[in-house]
Order: sequence, then C-alpha cells, then structure tokens
Amino acid sequence: MAAVAHRSGPADPGAELDVARELRLLVERLAVGIGLDAGAACDLAAGVERDFRSRNGGCRVNVPVRDRRRIRAEVRRDFNGRNRDELCERYGISRATFYRILGERRA
Repeated sequence: MAAVAHRSGPADPGAELDVARELRLLVERLAVGIGLDAGAACDLAAGVERDFRSRNGGCRVNVPVRDRRRIRAEVRRDFNGRNRDELCERYGISRATFYRILGERRA
C-alpha cells in the first residue's frame, strides 16, 4: 500500500518549490480522501505529475498570496443570511473565520 505524504513545501516563501511534486501530493491526498484506494490514488497522482511536467517543464510558476481584504469584503457582500457553508467552501475559510469577518468593523 502506498503512503500518502502531506505538505512538503519549503517553509521559506523565497525557497524553491517543486510544484509538480506538490501537485502530485495534493492529488494523492484528495483522491484517498474521496475514497480511492491508496494504490489507485498513487497511480492517478503520478499521472498528473507526469502530464504537468511534460506540459509545463521549465516554466516559472507564481503562487500569489490570497488577498485577505478582498475575501473579507466579498464574504460580507455575498452573505445573504443563509449561505454560510457555501461561502466558507467558496473562499476556503473556517466557520470561526467567517464569523470573525462578519464581526469586523468595515474600514
């Protein structure tokens, strides 16, 4: 049975990051998370990494930091009183963060 590794990227934001490897680990973890057996998840992830490298090998990749101010403004704008879970999923935030955003004073 294949082991599913977790986050491995560098702690230093300026350090080199093997994006293809990180993508492989992410796909493998998500595939196992939705019920794929570990061997099939490993095969799927390896195929994704192989395809990503063949299409993008040698390219520089930019991973922008999330714009927290924009996210906070959009959560406040989009909240209709009944769509908390949808907004948490859409913006990748926890319930605690959601309620913190709603409790903030608008600047």
